[in-house]
Amino acid sequence: MEVELTAREVFHAGIEAALRVSRTVQSGREQRYKKAAGLDWAVDAESCCSEFAVAKALNQYPSGIISVGAPDVGTFVQVRYTERDDGHLIVHLATEGDNPEHAFVLATGHSPSFDLKGWLYGRECQLQTYWRVDMRSPCFMVPQRELRDVTLLMASP
Repeated sequence: MEVELTAREVFHAGIEAALRVSRTVQSGREQRYKKAAGLDWAVDAESCCSEFAVAKALNQYPSGIISVGAPDVGTFVQVRYTERDDGHLIVHLATEGDNPEHAFVLATGHSPSFDLKGWLYGRECQLQTYWRVDMRSPCFMVPQRELRDVTLLMASP
């Protein structure tokens, strides 16, 4: 599903990204998952825009940064962004904050255009089949072919 953000939506997502980066810097903690040096702002901006895209598709408001593990959209939706069109849905262990009961949506693309590739519940992603240890941070990597269509998430309560 393709979603196009307006200039105003991109602006608001950019403000949210700046807030996230400044909170991280101010707290003195490192990013949850390391990014290449100097790319924090760009990756956070694209990630925030992808959250706004999912929110727009679901006709909900993005939750913003409440706390690590809190939903990105509505009350139970997490958004995972990658610029790679063939990227996987990345989910982490429940002990690292990825709630098995949340829906995880994979978004690809670049602002203002995003492609929502699909979704699964965390518990469906957190299976040994998808576990990868050959990454910077071990994680579950679900291929796109395993994901449900986003329109099915739009229909859920």
